[in-house]
Amino acid sequence: MGTVRRSRRQRQSRGKRIVLTERDLSIFRALSRYRYLRSTYLYAFAGGASETRFKERLGDLFHEGYLDRPAEQWRLAEGLHAPTIYELGRAAARVLEGSELGGDARRVLLGPGAHRQFEHSVMICDVLASIELDALTTPNLRFISVFEILAKAPETTRHAPSPLQLQIGTGKDQSVVPDAVFGLAYLAKEQPCYRFFALEADRGTMPVARNNRGQSSYLSKLRTYISVLAEGQPRRVWGIPRAVQRSKLSL
Repeated sequence: MGTVRRSRRQRQSRGKRIVLTERDLSIFRALSRYRYLRSTYLYAFAGGASETRFKERLGDLFHEGYLDRPAEQWRLAEGLHAPTIYELGRAAARVLEGSELGGDARRVLLGPGAHRQFEHSVMICDVLASIELDALTTPNLRFISVFEILAKAPETTRHAPSPLQLQIGTGKDQSVVPDAVFGLAYLAKEQPCYRFFALEADRGTMPVARNNRGQSSYLSKLRTYISVLAEGQPRRVWGIPRAVQRSKLSL
């Protein structure tokens, strides 16, 4: 008699003994850097001879408590047909806790609680993971994560409640918090060079402009970015060697 297929939504443990492999740890490390990752991204990071077998392993790790499948994805129109989205489960977090295997437990970009804009949060992870994966396959190009940037930032920034915030005044339109910050290290004429980027990921939900300047709009954000760049805030707050390049990716 064939094995009954388990639910994608509900955890159904079979009491299977999980012996963690280096590939499993690669999955955990990826999810310690990115709050949400689709199975296709996890496969790109961790690899393996068979993507089918890899997805079966993800299923075992989910049902035995190592990984979670955020419930918000099942409410999306394509949720049941798109690659499954994963995040760290308690068991995987315990494996990484206190070890040198994981990323920054604070998850600077995306906190541990539920997100009001789940699709936007997934989009941020999709964009950054895509850039990192491309850098991994490009000679002389290295992806610099926000964790690496903040590790070298001034102490006041590292302990700030919102370490990515750039501010030049007290008004609402005088500060900005990028969706993400990252860098690229590369060689130019055999000399090491760096470029840093502030990411604003927009799903087409933010108006280009508003009559009320106190309300959020793409134009008001651009004005604020221009101001904080002119004031040298990226260098002062994050300690990066050069001015941050503005980049808006919209999918």
